[in-house]
Amino acid sequence: MRKWIIVVIVALSLLATGVFPQRVAEKEIRSKAKEIDFENYTGPSRQRDSVAEVRAIGVTLAQNGQETRYLNRYRVIRFYDPKQRDKLSADLFIVEKSAKVDHIRNLRRILSSYLEARFKYNRSDAGTLATFITYYNAVYRGDVNYIKEAYIPAVSSAVTAENLGLAVSYKDWPGKTRMLIPLGENGADPDTLGDKKVIEELRKRDDRAVEDREKLIKIREKEVEKKTTELKKEKEKVETDKKKIEDKKKEIEKKKEEIKKTTEPEEKKKKEDEVKKEEEKIKKEEEKIQKKEEEIKKKEEKLTEKKEEIKEEKEKIAEDKKETELKKDPEKYKEELDRRNKELAEKEAELKKKEDELKQKNLFEGKLYYLRSRAYGSDGKRSNDMFIIDPKSRKILVRSPYEGIAGQKYDIFNNGVVVIGTNSKSGFETTAYRLVLLDPQKLQVLIQGDDNIFWRSFVEIRGDFIYAVIFENNAFYLGKFDKNLKRVAISAEKLHEDTFITFFEDVIYVNNPQKNIIVLKESDLSLIETINP
Repeated sequence: MRKWIIVVIVALSLLATGVFPQRVAEKEIRSKAKEIDFENYTGPSRQRDSVAEVRAIGVTLAQNGQETRYLNRYRVIRFYDPKQRDKLSADLFIVEKSAKVDHIRNLRRILSSYLEARFKYNRSDAGTLATFITYYNAVYRGDVNYIKEAYIPAVSSAVTAENLGLAVSYKDWPGKTRMLIPLGENGADPDTLGDKKVIEELRKRDDRAVEDREKLIKIREKEVEKKTTELKKEKEKVETDKKKIEDKKKEIEKKKEEIKKTTEPEEKKKKEDEVKKEEEKIKKEEEKIQKKEEEIKKKEEKLTEKKEEIKEEKEKIAEDKKETELKKDPEKYKEELDRRNKELAEKEAELKKKEDELKQKNLFEGKLYYLRSRAYGSDGKRSNDMFIIDPKSRKILVRSPYEGIAGQKYDIFNNGVVVIGTNSKSGFETTAYRLVLLDPQKLQVLIQGDDNIFWRSFVEIRGDFIYAVIFENNAFYLGKFDKNLKRVAISAEKLHEDTFITFFEDVIYVNNPQKNIIVLKESDLSLIETINP
């Protein structure tokens, strides 16, 4: 029986009202977090600080400044560079040698109170974020190469492979811990949170993190509502500014009329210069407004995307909630899994039937396009010929002059016949294979693509796009191409080289290297779900 797995996007976000311009980059924390079992001290009872005393440490560290410390036990250094927008700034949280912390709970309390005091997060959000900071730093423990890529140079210069991040064992915390709290310039990002590692770990939970995800959705909806209101005010201001400019233009026209009546040369010249300056000023103001309108348009597009993402996530949460409830009743859960498997099989069969009908057995506009295998190479690669045949008289109408067809799959549409080919006549002397578009009438080469295509790949045309398996960096990916064979998208997920491809509505089903069925969004080939047989 196949187990139906719906990939979830679980994330943490914070709605904060702090006045400091840099806020914790929740997206970065959540995108790298991983569920890790930390080793805590469990020996004989020790003299311990109260919860309030532990939290007071974070408050002390949160005093605004480039560097703050609590005795000789903890230290925080801020690394911030607003000019490097393509790199992350960070607060570096250091556990010194003399620190006595031996339980992840207390480390998170310090972090939580620090976030509350420094960034004005509420207690609940700060606590959750502190948890993910520890996960994040455990995942990237010692990974200085990642830090060099993601953070500003000052950050990577302040850590080493031995102290970067957080060790799993409390024994390695004092003197060996420099945790990164990534900062963002414009506040937290609760929308694009979590990557494959986070999803895989959190989905192991019995509750599938449904409660956390529901809280996140509410925050995201509030954020969208807030940004929509702000955007409305920005648009109103732009309209007001445009009206002011129109009024100024009218005033200038009046002045020009008055200038015409002026007879004194010096006076006339003086007024003309004034008008010219005013017009130049107006021109600059119009350029600013135009730039602002472009910014507003981009913001509106992002808001639309966010609303759609929220809608999709809410649907997934509802499905996962149903799944967790079903798991409480094994018999009902089994029935539901069987129903879904049957439904999926029926949809796949129906879709395959429709696709076969659309292909019409390689008929296109009354002509039969036929690929004949001419020869095989020692590695099993083919060298093929393409023909156009009259299906009624069974006479060959055209033989393609192109002798580089190496693949055994092709597809047909108005622009021509798409095959997998090489620049070699035999098709055996090269390992580079490309999509090739043949003229639909004479079968001559019209266009050759730039991407390396797996020679055994399928070639599927759907709508205005062509799909094939790309071979890149010794791995296989799904590629999406336009009618000119230019790549418009590539899957982040790796594929099994001999995968089948199936379309259903606006999604694509393919196999990954682990033989799982992965479901991709047709628009950008991003991962939607994984079905683990």
